[in-house]
Amino acid sequence: MKKFIKIFKCIFRLNFYKSYLNKTSPLFELEGLIEDLNDIKTVIDIGSNKGQFSVLTRYYFPKAKIYSFEPQGRILSKQKKIFSNDSNIKFFQMGLGNEKCNKKFYVTNREDSSSFLEPKNTYVETYKIKSFKKIKINKLENMINSDKLEKNVLVKLDVQGFELEVLKGAKKLLNKIDYIITEMSYQNIYKNQVVRSDLKLFLKKNNFVKVKNINITKFDKKLFQSDVLFRKKLK
Repeated sequence: MKKFIKIFKCIFRLNFYKSYLNKTSPLFELEGLIEDLNDIKTVIDIGSNKGQFSVLTRYYFPKAKIYSFEPQGRILSKQKKIFSNDSNIKFFQMGLGNEKCNKKFYVTNREDSSSFLEPKNTYVETYKIKSFKKIKINKLENMINSDKLEKNVLVKLDVQGFELEVLKGAKKLLNKIDYIITEMSYQNIYKNQVVRSDLKLFLKKNNFVKVKNINITKFDKKLFQSDVLFRKKLK
């Protein structure tokens, strides 16, 4: 059913034609988390892959400044084709974490499941490792000047278990961020990945509260993952 709905949206929303031509579908799965947000001026897309989320947010927030972070150059090049005439997006071919270094990156069969963390479930075809890379990694707070962030600021995280490390490397920016969308895992898919309770606790300590939880999936009949929207707590 979800696949049918996605195909329907693709066919009848022709304003996404350029992304379709580049074999990229907008990330409609997260539409339910952003459709009620107002006046977003800055989007920070971390783990942006082919630009699926950036394409969607450009539709909802046409004047927003987008910062797109994707460590795999071949994939990032697809974004650049889609946004070739868009001067309000900045691309970064790098990973984000809580240190500045070169870090081993595990490329899996399904490339959007690749991670700086080693997959545990390599018996599952999706998470089988097909290659390794050394990727440049840095802190988000080193890459973006907080004074240049125009509110409201929306951050999206899709970093396959590395979410807490990314957020720790963004501490100096957290007071400027209004919304965070992150994938949360109920099962450990990668070695040393953040557990859901620790990620929620970190966000709570930094004054973020949960707004909405969607796309809840199961694996082996157990809760697997979901996408969650957090909002900065109003004072």
